[in-house]
Amino acid sequence: MSYSATINFKTIKEGELYDFLKKIKDACKSNFAKIAQDNFIFMPSINKDYLLKNDSDYAKEQLDRAWMRNGVFSYRFFYISEHNILGVFGVPDGVADIFDLTCYFQNSCDQDYDFKDWKGIPIFEQIAEKWKNATNEEVYKTFEYPEEHAEPIDYDYYRRSNAYGEIWKMCETYLYNEDDVVYVSMFGGYEIAEQKGFCKKCRDAYDQWREKVNTKGGE
Repeated sequence: MSYSATINFKTIKEGELYDFLKKIKDACKSNFAKIAQDNFIFMPSINKDYLLKNDSDYAKEQLDRAWMRNGVFSYRFFYISEHNILGVFGVPDGVADIFDLTCYFQNSCDQDYDFKDWKGIPIFEQIAEKWKNATNEEVYKTFEYPEEHAEPIDYDYYRRSNAYGEIWKMCETYLYNEDDVVYVSMFGGYEIAEQKGFCKKCRDAYDQWREKVNTKGGE
């Protein structure tokens, strides 16, 4: 099964989680404009305008606000208590800056990630260091079919790949198993000002984009 996932990591003790969640929310609000630029095309009143043309402005607004709460600002969380690691899938740019590490996992191409790509999370750094210093013999023992690896073998490639594989193994269940994760929305139904403010920024971003397109088309 193919996969791809961007995960943001933070080393944090359980007692500090609540304060960090509030920090995520504050970062979201501080980055409304940029997040709107990256998401405006998906707002229902824009993306589904042809389906909603007979709906009232009020109905469209309710759809947009629900999308804001449950789509744009609802994130998938997990926590690895053994290592005090909080993982959150796909927070936006700007918000990702408050985390210790952001990594894109995938199997669409080689998992040839540099050892320094794991910097920021101690257990990941330890795993990377272990494989960085592994002997050729230790690497060779990890081959499922050793006879397929004709000499010369690029052992450094497999050191990096094995580091990726061991780290991904710690996280993969949280991509596939819904029972192991929780979804948290940064905004509630009563935060009307925030919802309207973000949706307006999306509408403004769309109007600016449309103006550029029309201007270019008329040249």
